[in-house]
Amino acid sequence: LPGVQVGDIGPKAYGGFAKIDNGFVRFNKYGIPRENMLMRFAKVTRDGQYIKPPHSKLAYGSMVLLRSHMVRGASLTLARAATIATRYTTVRRQFNVPTSRRDTENPALETQVINYPMVQSRLFPMIAQVYAILAAGNTMRDMYESMLSELMKGDMTSLAEVHAISSGLKSTCTTFAATGVEDCRKIMGGHGYSYYSGISHIWSTYVPSNTYEGDNFLLTQQSARYLLKQIKVATTDPEKVTPFSKYVIKTLDQDTFTAERCAVKSGDDWLKPEVQLAAFEHRAGRLVGELAVVAMDQDVVWSDLNLECWRLCHAHSQYVLAKSAIDGVGRAQAEGLSAGTVTVLKRLSDLFALHTIQASLGDFLEDYFVSPAQCQSLRQQIKSLQEQIADDAVTLMDAFDFPDHYLKSALGSYDGNAYQRLWDCAQKADINQREVVDGYEEYIRPILHQHGPAKL
Repeated sequence: LPGVQVGDIGPKAYGGFAKIDNGFVRFNKYGIPRENMLMRFAKVTRDGQYIKPPHSKLAYGSMVLLRSHMVRGASLTLARAATIATRYTTVRRQFNVPTSRRDTENPALETQVINYPMVQSRLFPMIAQVYAILAAGNTMRDMYESMLSELMKGDMTSLAEVHAISSGLKSTCTTFAATGVEDCRKIMGGHGYSYYSGISHIWSTYVPSNTYEGDNFLLTQQSARYLLKQIKVATTDPEKVTPFSKYVIKTLDQDTFTAERCAVKSGDDWLKPEVQLAAFEHRAGRLVGELAVVAMDQDVVWSDLNLECWRLCHAHSQYVLAKSAIDGVGRAQAEGLSAGTVTVLKRLSDLFALHTIQASLGDFLEDYFVSPAQCQSLRQQIKSLQEQIADDAVTLMDAFDFPDHYLKSALGSYDGNAYQRLWDCAQKADINQREVVDGYEEYIRPILHQHGPAKL
């Protein structure tokens, strides 16, 4: 078309998204018909008058839908990598070092890699993340569907909360997933770096999710701004504070809030959902309160608070994840799942919450909410949960029922025949179809023989 130029932007980093055509379009004095101007909410009349949408954030609806799908997608992506890593570390044996969990059926063989506590401490929290993010994805789906039915009636009450939570979860969950996929590669050792492991393709294709649909660092400002507004709502009408932001009400009484301490007396107390949620609520509440104080200073530029927004957003999102996981366990029990299944899901929920607290322990120690003695019992409880999950790790990942052709992994196949599959893949490589590489006879061989036949 005259005045229209289209083209491709070129290859992407790491060879990822190679099958996706990302292009550009340039219009040069090209008239676009008014009926093609995407005027579902904002409109332009025939005489050129601009009509604002009924709500300034109404256009966020489509973004919320996509970001809610990305939350669930983060779970499934991490699940693929964790499935490969779990299966391979179960097959892989290295060193004959005794561990508390042993392969009693094959005592003469070397130790399964998955039995080493160092591997368990890296792999099992990711399995817990898979299930927690999946639960949050279900929460986002329910919130979006409820919001959509409200919007159809002209009610925009929940739009702001759903947008803020979807923004925060998109940032947190895609970060978890991209980091986790790379950690799965490391867990698998040298073979994890092989293209045939399937991990590299998952990572290179998924890692841009940290950038598209909102950069994961800049996007955190959306959630932070929303939580600051919730503090204002709490001061005027606490009943209108949205469900996932109720903890901000406690921050209004600063004397009582700053005196709060973690209620853990023994290690088993860490397994109580109310104790876990209280810790996440306190951290998020403290961070939003501190941000509110700083933001009120007229000499402070908002962009200078990006780091504080990032910390607050992830604290709030991790609270949403933990609550979603806990609610998911309750839902599973209410739906009549077996007691054994509910027990395993409860362990995953506990491991996610406690490992997440441990990963950001400085935030909980900063105002003495958690004591040094509680830190020690926290670590012991995490170790105990990992030992309990070990027997169910393979089954937990097999539950996703990923077919081999989807995983595209020689090391993570369902039948566990990792080394034969790895050998077969290597034999099919182009370089292995010839005795010597192209150019050997013409260029390399003459150099090797220029001083006579080689002695070796």
